[in-house]
Amino acid sequence: MENFRTAKLVALGAASTLLLQSLSLLPIGTLSSIQAVLPVNVLSAANAKQTIRYTPPKRQRAIKTAGTGSRGCEGFSNKVTLQLLVPNNHVGQTTKARPTLMAYLAGAPEAEVSLVQRGVPQPLYVSKVKPNAQGIVKVDIPEEVAGLEAGKDYRWSVAVVCNPNRRSADVYAEAYIERVNVPETIEKQVSAATTDQVLGQAYAEAGIWYDTLEAVSQASVNPSDNPSVKTDLSDLLNQVGISNLLENASRFKRQSTDHS
Repeated sequence: MENFRTAKLVALGAASTLLLQSLSLLPIGTLSSIQAVLPVNVLSAANAKQTIRYTPPKRQRAIKTAGTGSRGCEGFSNKVTLQLLVPNNHVGQTTKARPTLMAYLAGAPEAEVSLVQRGVPQPLYVSKVKPNAQGIVKVDIPEEVAGLEAGKDYRWSVAVVCNPNRRSADVYAEAYIERVNVPETIEKQVSAATTDQVLGQAYAEAGIWYDTLEAVSQASVNPSDNPSVKTDLSDLLNQVGISNLLENASRFKRQSTDHS
């Protein structure tokens, strides 16, 4: 009997898929009339949430982030919490020359962001940044800054200056970033993506962390009719070891950077 029930469910699922594909070709008025009499389970299957799934790159560089956490800071009444939004056990990748960098900051009004290339004494980029209402810092590297190149090592950091005369007391966090070419396996998906959510899913499957995070966060700023957009960001962060950090992450707005 159990086998019969299983076979029946599989057959129903296949039939539902074919039915919905056929319905998409009908005029809008006809489709609305038919939807009114479709079984609830068929409609639910069509609108089911597809959770975004980040797959780490096959070639991983196992360098962890450093300095993240929460601790006291001279001049601030509350503890400063600083967390870079990056994987906790491998170097995140990007396909962009100037990727968006993101961190969570609480307990301080601003921080200093730096981007450096190994072997180059002068930082490529340094700027003061402020978190938005949800504590999110978003850094958009300007066009005048030299872009990242594949095959070179880069490190970015966020520092809260507790005492300008004693920088060793900074609340500090850093992570590495690696630029790669767009994988051939997702080139068509990336070029054909019509929404940030679809774009984020393509990058996630290919293990391109920074581009995934940027697309998913942008989708949460401009949510579509798909309710799954509201939870994609939290799901994504949980998968790389960042959990219970952003209670209202799905509603944060893009934060401009104060270039100074």
